[in-house]
Amino acid sequence: MSLSPRRAHAAAWAGGIVLVAAAWGVMAITPGDEFADQPFVVDAQIGEHAQARQMQITMLEVQKATHVENEHGWYADGAWVLVAFEGEARGTEDGSSLSRLRLRIGDREYLPSERVGSRAHPDGQLRVGLPETMTAAFEIDPDDAEKRAVLDLGHLKDDRLDSAIRLDIDLAALDAVDSAKVPDRRWSE
Repeated sequence: MSLSPRRAHAAAWAGGIVLVAAAWGVMAITPGDEFADQPFVVDAQIGEHAQARQMQITMLEVQKATHVENEHGWYADGAWVLVAFEGEARGTEDGSSLSRLRLRIGDREYLPSERVGSRAHPDGQLRVGLPETMTAAFEIDPDDAEKRAVLDLGHLKDDRLDSAIRLDIDLAALDAVDSAKVPDRRWSE
């Protein structure tokens, strides 16, 4: 049975409309270029292990303080966020450094303060099977002390296409202590 020319013409138009609608649907659900190089996010929680490609991190404690000091007599007043964590390499030590460590609050980004001293600064090589306890001390703007923050840790400074361990922090829920000590980086017990 053959279609009349009029029905064949209508069927061709209907088929074309279906193909155009299908193409539009594929375009609508296809992620844009901004998704092509997004990091692989691993959510962290206090007291739990978070495993990324090159490292394993255990968040130990987050606190706010108005005065911090290190083990060598240095001290400073201000608005501080201290994040204590344990870190170790996974699989290999080659390339397993903690190169990205930042605290984001709104549109601001804070790096760990170098003023606390090099022995306390939580950067450098991680070891397989030898976890180290570190504390990152972030000196923040006092206006940010009651906001939400995100701690971002990773192997590469640029997080595109790399693992990113992230800890969400509600700074308003933390009570500020008067004084806190920033211990030197040390082997975990």
